[in-house]
Amino acid sequence: MSKVKLELSQGEYQKLIEMAYLGNWLVNAHRNEEIKEYSDLEKKIFSNYKEAGMEDEVNHYPDLDDMYEFENSYEEKLHTYIKDYEDYNFWEELTYRLANRDLLRELGPVGKLQNKDIERRLELAEKYEDEFVKNGLKNVKVGK
Repeated sequence: MSKVKLELSQGEYQKLIEMAYLGNWLVNAHRNEEIKEYSDLEKKIFSNYKEAGMEDEVNHYPDLDDMYEFENSYEEKLHTYIKDYEDYNFWEELTYRLANRDLLRELGPVGKLQNKDIERRLELAEKYEDEFVKNGLKNVKVGK
């Protein structure tokens, strides 16, 4: 396999290591067994932290399977991106799942949606989005 060589400034490396951390988190944080290719690549990217002048931001534990991690306050900063993503994704998923549920109730089981059905789903989604922007979960009820 051929090798790819990158030349990065310290600032570019800092963004690359952050993206590697965030990407590996997205892929593996929710799994019982991680996808090793992602965590191995993250480790490989972290291994150049000294050359990039990130000794204060990265902790290295050679005795713990050569583990790397960000210093706590640096990691917390990155987790604000994760939290923003999770919040956005929660409202998007809730909106569209409820709109899909309501559309299925209106139409019954159908094979392929027609353009008018897709437009109706967007109308339903917009209704939920407006409600959630205005009231959050305050008016959400789960019936028995």
